[in-house]
Order: sequence, then C-alpha cells, then structure tokens
Amino acid sequence: VVLWGRWAGITINLRKSRCIAIDFKTKTQVDTSSVRCSGEPIKPLHPTEPFRHLGIQLTLSLDSQYEKVRVLAETKKRVDMLVRAKSLSPSQREAMVQLVVVSVFRYSAALVPWKDTELEELSSEWRRAYRGAWNLQRSADSSLICLSRQN
Repeated sequence: VVLWGRWAGITINLRKSRCIAIDFKTKTQVDTSSVRCSGEPIKPLHPTEPFRHLGIQLTLSLDSQYEKVRVLAETKKRVDMLVRAKSLSPSQREAMVQLVVVSVFRYSAALVPWKDTELEELSSEWRRAYRGAWNLQRSADSSLICLSRQN
C-alpha cells in the first residue's frame, strides 16, 4: 500500500484509516494487531461497527441497519427543514422534495434490503414533505399522494 501510495502520489491518513478483517467461514474477527503502514499500527475496526464505503454505512458482517437509520434520520431532518422553508414557493418546495429529500434514499436503495414497514415509514415522511410543499395541514388526506400497490 505504501509503495502504491508513493507511485500514485497519495498519502495515507492513518488517523482516518482503520483495519478490519473477518473470517467469513467461521464468522469470527481476524486479529489485525500486526498490520502496520509505514511502521505505524492501523487502528482496528470490529466487523459489526459501521464504516462508510462509497457513501453508504456498511459493516463487514453485512448489517444494513446503520444505513437504514441514517437514511430515515436524514430524511426526517430534511423534511423538517423543507416544511419550515416558507420563503420558497410551493413549486420550488415540490422540486426540493425530489432533489433533497428523496435523493437520500435513492443512493442506497438498490443496495439495502428494506422491509415493507421501513419503506412505509419512509413514504410517510415523503408524504409529509409534499404536504408541506403544498401548504397542506399534516391532517390532510394523503390518498392522493399514495399510489396503489396493484398493477
């Protein structure tokens, strides 16, 4: 890695780097205490701890719960901000639902095995965003926003 880094002109930041290994056959963590970079030890990361890879929270044990929690929390935060953005017109807020709210889910949607109940919670937040974009009350009927599950 050090030789490749020199060749590529990349410096490895050991403060941000972690070493993680798992034996998938036995489902046990592999000791990485002897792994070093330029003589410095690399901090270990447990296989059940999440790490960011290509923008998605993953664990080596393939637990996607961290990404689900992140997506739901970030969606709620963005919907809250959008609902309060009264300086934007309804059409601007509607565009923001697609650009800012739904995009949080889109990035990892194909990689995370979402359950129906989790998708319903996410859909509920999207409906709340559209209600806010259109200046509707939270109690407004959302049947016009929901799509049929039948083809």
